[in-house]
This record gives sequence, C-alpha cells and structure tokens, in this order.
Amino acid sequence: MWLYIVIALAGVGAVLGLIKMKQGVEWGKPLTVACALVALVLAIGSMFRGGGPSQREINDIRKRELAYERISTKKLGTYLAEKFSGGKALVIKSVEFMPQQAVDPRFEAQMAGLKEGLGEAVEIGAVVSPEIPEEYKKYMESMPKGPEGEDMGYAMMGPMMDTMLQAKDFNKLIKEMPEGTNLIISLIGLPMDLNNLSLWTMKNAPKLVLVSAMNLPQLQEAIREGYVTAMLTYRPDPDMQDPSIPKDPEAAFNKRYLLVTPENVQELAGQYPMLFPQMQPPPEQPSNNE
Repeated sequence: MWLYIVIALAGVGAVLGLIKMKQGVEWGKPLTVACALVALVLAIGSMFRGGGPSQREINDIRKRELAYERISTKKLGTYLAEKFSGGKALVIKSVEFMPQQAVDPRFEAQMAGLKEGLGEAVEIGAVVSPEIPEEYKKYMESMPKGPEGEDMGYAMMGPMMDTMLQAKDFNKLIKEMPEGTNLIISLIGLPMDLNNLSLWTMKNAPKLVLVSAMNLPQLQEAIREGYVTAMLTYRPDPDMQDPSIPKDPEAAFNKRYLLVTPENVQELAGQYPMLFPQMQPPPEQPSNNE
C-alpha cells in the first residue's frame, strides 16, 4: 500500500514540476524529471516483485480512464455546439513523434467524445499535428539505437514533445488552417511562450478551445476577455475515493472535470484558488555590499 502511495505522490510531484516548468520556474524541470524517475523505478520494482496490479486491473483502469476522456470531451463538444452552431473547427493533436506511430487510444477517445458532442452543429475542418522542431529532431536522431535498432531518442523524448513546442510551431498550423475556421480546439494546450501566438493580433481571430492546458496563471484573463471560449481541465478537488464511473454523464463529468468559460471563470477562480495559481516572484538576491 505504501509503495502505491509513494508512486502516486511522485506522479503528483511530476505534474507539479511540469506546471512550474511551463511557468518558467527554474526548479520545475528538475522536479519533473526526478519525480518521474522515482515513479518509474518504483513501478518497475513493484512489477518484478509481483506486487504490481494484475493485467486485468491494468485493463480495467485503462478502460475507465478512456471512458472519462470521452465523457469530458463530449461535454465540451455539446457546449461548443450550442455556442457555435454552423461553425468550423481546427483540431490540434499531439506531435506524431514516431515514424509509424500507433493509434493513440486517448486521442481516439477524445475525438469520439468531441464528435458526439458537436454532432452536425460544428464541422471539424481539419485535424493537424505540430511538426517536431528541427533542433529536437536532430538531437533525438543522434542518440544511440536500441538493441534491436529502435529509435531510442524518439521513444524517450517523444512523449514529452508537446511540452517543448513553441508559439512558432502553433503559428504555422494557424496560418494553414482551413478557410472559414472560427474555432481552434487544442488537445495539447498552448506553448509556454503563448504571448507570441499570432492569434492574439489576428483580425476576426478564431476562438480558442483548450484541453490539457498547463499555462493556467496566464489564461484567466484570456478566458475572461473571450479569446479562450472554453477550457476543459481537471478539478482541483477531484473525487478519487470511488473509482467507478457514475451512470449519469453529468455526474461523471463533475466528478473529475471543470469546463471553464468566460461566463463562469471569475466564479470558479474564487471557488478554486489553485485553478489559476499565481507565480511567486523570485526571492531577492542579497547585494554584494551586504
């Protein structure tokens, strides 16, 4: 039991570190890496000792999490269908970091829910993926191959690639979006340098819809002003005691998620102070004269 608690805490630490890294805090990256390694080592050790979950338990967890993904994006799609009936959306998904990447079950679940919610009201004009930045591609390709010739660089760094994207990578997709697009639905949030997005200065710019966004302190005002028309995010206080999924879709959504909109952002920010955590200024450095 204690092993699982430590693994869970390490996972929370990794998420916190990733958030801080996206906010530009120096210790964010080391914390993310350290906690991720701790969780990985303990999980592998648990499996070798036979203390890990059974394959059936793993399959049940995976099935439940994918069901929650579909429930969450269906709720989002339903909201967008009501607000933007007759609109056209560009969907941005994760970087395809392997030459022949297998189907991503999470993405499939998200898209299934989104399409179900949108129905015929909003057309999905295109689903696009940012290209791997050239500097990272060269670095990953320079790494040693695995014992069977595997691209270890892609395997190790690929899953983190979404967090390494910059505004210029998004701007390229925005520039090439289909004509008539009035919604941009990003399933990977926004880059850390989001202030450099071309979207902010475009005339008649499409509205942003965000899933899995990490730039929370910077987004409250963007949501309030209507640049971001909806943000799907996890509740700061999710109910994790009972793993079962409520039969009522609304209850299931409310158990884990929040749908933040211009209409409710101020209320939710007051109700959940950690929803938009404010960056702390760096401590003052003592002068050399002291």
